[in-house]
Amino acid sequence: MPVGRGGRITLPAGDGRIAFIDMPNLAEAAVDALYGPTVLAGKAVTLTGPRAIGFDEVATLISAAAGRPVRYDRVSRLLGRPATDIATFVSDNRAMWRAGENLSAGRPRTP
Repeated sequence: MPVGRGGRITLPAGDGRIAFIDMPNLAEAAVDALYGPTVLAGKAVTLTGPRAIGFDEVATLISAAAGRPVRYDRVSRLLGRPATDIATFVSDNRAMWRAGENLSAGRPRTP
């Protein structure tokens, strides 16, 4: 979780909650799925953390671990535009999805 200057987590997440999962647990689940018993063969699995938490709680946890104040700043705009939900983001960028562009790099994917 990136913490910016002044000990702030700045995201347009509102009061949203997420069930974080750490990479070692994710890696362990992947190894079990690939090399473990065939219990998961052909099944879709959703991997999440044990409980969903909000970003105010994330800031509190990071503050305690870091020994310095961290706070969550709710923003209503991101990069000068109103924040949207994922469905709106996908819809607004439909042309890029159809063209096969890499949204993170802002340029077409290379084969």
